[in-house]
Amino acid sequence: MKKFIRKNRFTSLLVATMLAGVSLAGSASADDGTQTQLTPEQMSKVQADLPKAPVYDPTKEGLDTALTPSQHDQVRDWMGSTKVRLNSLLQTVEMEPLAQAKKDLMEQITDIVNKSDPKATETMMRYTLNRGMDIVKQIDADHLTDVTRPGVLDQEVRILKRSILFSFDYYQNDLQYLNSIDSGLDDLISPPRAQFGVRCAQFMMKLNRSLVASRAQYKIAFDTLGRLSVDLFNDDRKSDYGDAMDKIYTFQKAHKDLPSTSPQAIKGLREIEEEMQLVLQSLRLTRLASVIVSDLDGSVQ
Repeated sequence: MKKFIRKNRFTSLLVATMLAGVSLAGSASADDGTQTQLTPEQMSKVQADLPKAPVYDPTKEGLDTALTPSQHDQVRDWMGSTKVRLNSLLQTVEMEPLAQAKKDLMEQITDIVNKSDPKATETMMRYTLNRGMDIVKQIDADHLTDVTRPGVLDQEVRILKRSILFSFDYYQNDLQYLNSIDSGLDDLISPPRAQFGVRCAQFMMKLNRSLVASRAQYKIAFDTLGRLSVDLFNDDRKSDYGDAMDKIYTFQKAHKDLPSTSPQAIKGLREIEEEMQLVLQSLRLTRLASVIVSDLDGSVQ
């Protein structure tokens, strides 16, 4: 079945090209890496050049079927240099004290993600890096967590390292997808977003279990559950996963408030883990069964 790469209006495409090298707010940021939004200042700069653009034709909206060669080259170059930099980073931090290792990991990963900006294609490598950093940020942001407590820094560094290694699992998938765009194939090699979502959710939940901060654990688990629903929705076969997405959406609506105490957080965390198991049971009836582990304590496949 022929697939199309979704694009904004023609003017937005022109904007993305003109803004090469300009930092976008909310686009591939170190916070989420999934949204694209210009700041008012950037929009003012762009609008000054818009009269030079061709008149927008609404009948052509949504009909673009490929990245421009320039856009594709930017993405592919970023991916190639990213893997080299991350491998080098892993080697460097092995010799550093934990505090310095954490600092270098966070700074370098943030820089790598920001250098992917602006891009017309999201990559699962970038998603994984952002989600690993988000766990560390949640730990640091929890006022009940003493980040100087023995073991906390060690956990944070381990999370960042393992997130990098997990991101490598999807380097080839991302590259194949970009190459299929570059070759102009009618049938694009679509990113396995649902498979990635399930594996990443299990991976993050397992990392989360080792943390010592219960409130941070709750928030991380809650966000992980929600991101799984987004990954399922963005897959080509999202209609197969309706039951799982519905379960997550209903649960999120009923559990909006962050627990204020550690006992409440521990109780809420158990509820999230139970809900995750129900979601995974639903997904066992789909083509995703092969990537679901028997238990979150089991090895991540």
